[in-house]
Amino acid sequence: MHLNYCIVIPEKTGKGRVAFCGDVQFADGEWVGVILDEPRGKNNGTVQGVQYFTCEPNYGLFIRPTQLKSESARTRTSGLKTPAARKDVTPATKGARSSPSGSPKVSPSVSLERLSKVPAPKKVLSSSRLADHADQPKIAREGSNLSQAGSEKNERQEKEKQPEKPPEKSPEKPESVMDKVKKLQESAAPMSPMSPIHTSIPSGMDEGTEQEYLKLQVKDLSEKLETLRLKRKEDHGKLVDYERSKIQLQALMELKSKMADQLLDLQRQLQEARKEAIESREWKEANQDELSSAAEQLEMATIDKEMAEERAEALQIELDCLKLKNEELEADLEILKEEMAAGGSGGISEGNSVQLKQLELQNERLKEALIKLRDINAAAQAEKTAAVREAEVLRTENVELVRAAEIARKTAQDADMRIHDYQEQARRIVELQAWEEIEAAMGAEEMVMNLANKNMEMENQI
Repeated sequence: MHLNYCIVIPEKTGKGRVAFCGDVQFADGEWVGVILDEPRGKNNGTVQGVQYFTCEPNYGLFIRPTQLKSESARTRTSGLKTPAARKDVTPATKGARSSPSGSPKVSPSVSLERLSKVPAPKKVLSSSRLADHADQPKIAREGSNLSQAGSEKNERQEKEKQPEKPPEKSPEKPESVMDKVKKLQESAAPMSPMSPIHTSIPSGMDEGTEQEYLKLQVKDLSEKLETLRLKRKEDHGKLVDYERSKIQLQALMELKSKMADQLLDLQRQLQEARKEAIESREWKEANQDELSSAAEQLEMATIDKEMAEERAEALQIELDCLKLKNEELEADLEILKEEMAAGGSGGISEGNSVQLKQLELQNERLKEALIKLRDINAAAQAEKTAAVREAEVLRTENVELVRAAEIARKTAQDADMRIHDYQEQARRIVELQAWEEIEAAMGAEEMVMNLANKNMEMENQI
């Protein structure tokens, strides 16, 4: 089937000439675009915003090659489209690029005999991504409607489809790798369709070679399409991993802030413990002299007490001896007085009077000594009592000072232990934070680098 080939369309549609032959975007398989001699068509060569040829409104019609009949044999032209026709298709292809629901097709023109024998390819001869699955049923329905329109009589009653203008493509700013990763993460949509790879059949091929060539191309492009699908699934998994890593990173950042607050609290407690330890040491050093002097005073008081007790015991023994002597002298004095009374005053001898005077003097001296010993004993008892009282006071003070010193020592030890524990906890927290920051930074950097490298590889492959 060649361009400008005169044909006859059955079902009383009329005659016309071929203006387009090849694949289209609104349906699968080979279609022939015909310019009718009468306004009994469906369009002006444009379907769904894609222009395949140019004619007056209602003079254009797309029909299957098997439904055509040739009117007369004309001179065959080349198997490919003319440059003029290709110029008409080029802007339509550009317009199709801006629509994500359409996939660009290859539109080679072949003869009617080849079209009747070569099966329609199932895959599109393009290495671009497939459109969304939601648009494919719509395309299939439109293609089936167009297929029925060429074989039924009531197709004249259907409404004419208005041509759609291709949406203008707004200029986009160049995006960085991180922006692309974020865009993929938010929308999870496929990349924009690329420019189609037009496939031309080399001239001079016979029918079998051409069929094998087309089959190889279909197989190659199907494998590429399957590879892109697998890579898209892998990229989706990596995006899920990236989102999971992002959530983990946020959790680690929250944990880091909490641990930072705990670290500040521990540092505050550490400063308070250090302050308490310093105060305990200063109090211990300040009271060390008082403790030493109190211990010395207690020791001196103990010695004085012992000496006073010894002196009191000696005086008590001496007092007992003097009491015995006094009693003996008093007994002798009484005996002498009785003897003197019995003998009469005149009969008292001179010697007895002398002895009596001596005894009286001795008795007076003994009384004086006894009084002195009693006074000394009383003073010694008073000193002993005072020494005992002072010793008790000093002992009580010493016990209190020793207890305070022990408490201060324990407080200092507890403060030292708390300081050591706080320092150990602070060191562990700092080490843990450092490791978490390092691991989080390495994980995030590795994930971003992997996604960036994968994105660049996909862009290079595309």
